[in-house]
Amino acid sequence: MIEYGFDRRGTPPNIWLRFPYSQAAVEKVKLIPGRRWDPARKLWWWHLDEGEQAVVAAIVEQFPEAVFNSKCELSASGLPDVDGVPLADLAEPAVFDSPGYEPYGASLVREKFLLLDQMGVGKTGTAIWSACLALDAGDVERVVVLVPLSVRANWLREIRECAWVAPDRTVVVRRNPPKASGQRLSGLSDREYRERMLARAARPERCTWLVCHYDVVRRHIEELRHLVAGQFLIADECQKIKGPGSAVSRAVRSFDPSRFIGLTGTIVANTPPDVWSAGHMTAPELFGSWDAFCHNYVTSVTIKPKPTCVKCGYRGRETICPRCGGRMKGKRGFRKVTGYRNLHDLHQRLALVSLRRTKEECLDLPPKIRQSRDCPMSPAQEQMYRAVQEEGLLMLMGKDGEWARTHQVRVRAELVRLCQICDGYGSPQAGIDAWLPEHGKAAVLDDLLEELTGEGRKVVVWSRFRPPIEWLTERYKKQYGAVCIHGDVPPDEREALMARFNADEGCRLFVGQVQAAGLGVNLQAASAVVFYDLPWTPSIMLQAEDRSHRIGTERAVDVIDLRAVWGDGETTVDHAVAGKLLRKQGWADQVTGDEARAAGGAEAQFSLEEALRLFGKGRRADNAEYEGRIAHEVHSQSESATKTA
Repeated sequence: MIEYGFDRRGTPPNIWLRFPYSQAAVEKVKLIPGRRWDPARKLWWWHLDEGEQAVVAAIVEQFPEAVFNSKCELSASGLPDVDGVPLADLAEPAVFDSPGYEPYGASLVREKFLLLDQMGVGKTGTAIWSACLALDAGDVERVVVLVPLSVRANWLREIRECAWVAPDRTVVVRRNPPKASGQRLSGLSDREYRERMLARAARPERCTWLVCHYDVVRRHIEELRHLVAGQFLIADECQKIKGPGSAVSRAVRSFDPSRFIGLTGTIVANTPPDVWSAGHMTAPELFGSWDAFCHNYVTSVTIKPKPTCVKCGYRGRETICPRCGGRMKGKRGFRKVTGYRNLHDLHQRLALVSLRRTKEECLDLPPKIRQSRDCPMSPAQEQMYRAVQEEGLLMLMGKDGEWARTHQVRVRAELVRLCQICDGYGSPQAGIDAWLPEHGKAAVLDDLLEELTGEGRKVVVWSRFRPPIEWLTERYKKQYGAVCIHGDVPPDEREALMARFNADEGCRLFVGQVQAAGLGVNLQAASAVVFYDLPWTPSIMLQAEDRSHRIGTERAVDVIDLRAVWGDGETTVDHAVAGKLLRKQGWADQVTGDEARAAGGAEAQFSLEEALRLFGKGRRADNAEYEGRIAHEVHSQSESATKTA
C-alpha cells in the first residue's frame, strides 16, 4: 500500500510518502523536486515550506492510488484539498478506528476513563492517539505518562512511532541518572538529576511528553502535581496504584489532570478492592470512599486479639494474669476479610467508566493451551521438605486462628520455604550453591525442553526466585543458548536480550523472573511457556504468559506449570498455590465481566487449617506418631516456659 501524510510536529515539519520498495516507484519519486530519504523511518519526505500544494499535487499525480494516512495527521487546519475533498475531513480520530471500539462511539470522548484491554490488544497505541488528539485540539500542552521501569523503553518506542515526536521533546525522569560503563554520565546525585529533568519538563517549549517512573512519584509529589495540573495523564499498569494507603496511590489521587487514561489488562491484581484507586481517579463518585467501598463489596469480621501478660506472655481475657499476677496488655482489633460480595454490581459500575476488548474480539490469535506436570521429589527433597514441615507445624501447634492471622508473615515465610524446596534448593542464603544435585522439576524440565525444542519451538521459563533463574540459565546455556532477565539486568540490556531470543535461532530458551520481566517484554517467538513455580498473584501470572501470546504469535501457546509431588503422588504446596490462584482469578473475572470461574468463599490468604494441612497435619497415614511427637515438643516447651516464669 502507498500512503502519505503530514507531520507538523516533526523536526522539521514535513510531508511524507511511504510505499513498498520497487524501482518504478522510486523513479516516480525522483520526478518530485525537494525529495529527501529518511533511512530511520523508511520513507521519503519534503519540507512544508517548499510548497504544500505543489508537493501534494505531484504525489497525487504520480501515485493516484496513494491513500492519505490520517493517523499521522496532527494538525488538520489550513491543509490543501485533494480532488475536491478537504484533508481535514479525512483526518478522523484514530482512536475511533481501533478495532472493537466502533460500538462505543463517543464513549471515548470521556475526559477520564479506564482502558482495560487484555494484554497485546493495543492499549498503548490507543492512549497515544487519544493524547495526540487532545494536543492537536489545544486542550492540553503536555502529556505525562506514569510507567513501571520495565515498560519504559516500550513507551519511548511507541511515542516515536505513533506520535511522531522529536526525541528532544520527550523527557524521561528515572530514579537514577543514566550510566555508561559503570560511570554516571551527568555527575549529579540522584535527587539533583531528577529535579533537573522535572525543571526541563516544566518548560512547554522543551517538553511535550513526560515519561516518569512510579518510584519517582512519591519523591517529587509537589513538582509532579504542578506538571500534571490541567494536562493529560496516562497511568500505565494502573494496578500499581491499588493500595489506598500507599504513598504512590495517595500522590496520584491528589493529581488534578484535565484528561486521564488508566491502562491495565489486569485491573484486579490480587483481589477486588484493587479497583478502588483507579476508579477513584476516574470518577470519585463511582465507588465513594474507601470505607463505603468495603461496606458494599467486602465481607469481613472484626478480630479482637486476647490481652497478653507483659511478664510471662500468658494470653487470656482476664484483667490480671492468673499465672504471675502481671498486667494484661491488649492489642488493637483489626478487620479480617472473609470474602467478597455484590461483584456483579461492582462490574456494572466499573463498566460505566471503562472499555475492555478481549483478544478473541480483536485478534486472530492461536489458542492458549494450559496443562500441569507433576514432578516427583527426590529423596533428598522429601527429607528437607519434611524438616521444614516439622518446623512449621511446631510453630502452629497449640495456636488458634487469631494467632495465625496476626502472624501471617511468619506463616507465609514458612510456606515460601516449602515452595523453594519444591524448586530444588535448600537454603536461600547459600544461593546457587545450595541446589540439590537431583530434584524432580529439573528432571521433568529436561525431558520437556528436549521434546519442545525438538519440534522447532522456543520456550520461556518463569520463576519467582533468583536462584532457579541463575541455575537454569547456567544449566541450559550451552545446549539451548539460554538467556535470562532478572531484577539486576539493566533495562537497556533487556532490549538486546529480547531481540536475541526473538531473532537468533541458536537461542531457544528464555529464563525470566516474573516480577522483573513479566511486563514490557515481547517474547512472541516462543510457543511454550513453563512456570517453574507459580506466583501468588493472578495478574502477575497472566502478564507473564501473555508476553508470548500476543501479536506475532504464529502457533498455539502451551502454558505448563510444574508442581512437585511426593513419591507416592501426594500433593505439595505447589498445588495449594494453584488453587488460590484459581479462586482469585474467579473474583477478577467477575469484576471485569469475563467468563467467571468458581471463586467460592475462600480467603485470599492461607487460613490456619490450610496451613496446618500444608505443614503435614492429617495429610499422611503415618502421621499419628509424627503428630504425637510434635505435640510432646509443644507441651515440653510450654512446661519449660511455665517453670521459668
